[in-house]
Amino acid sequence: MIRYLSVCLFAAALAGGCTLPVETFRAAAYGEIARAQMAGGDPAGARSTAQRAIEAIAAVDTEDERVFG
Repeated sequence: MIRYLSVCLFAAALAGGCTLPVETFRAAAYGEIARAQMAGGDPAGARSTAQRAIEAIAAVDTEDERVFG
């Protein structure tokens, strides 16, 4: 749980200084949250969060942003 919270806080801190489009950043953040959920023993939550990352990646405008996401 502490690791999950630290990942969320780190993602929030990056959001403040990030120049990436919102959807690209959101996809990357969801990916990191899913990784923390999987490490924390929550595969169902990780699957759900990974699906959100996929949806965010699909919403970006350019191919470069998709690759980054």
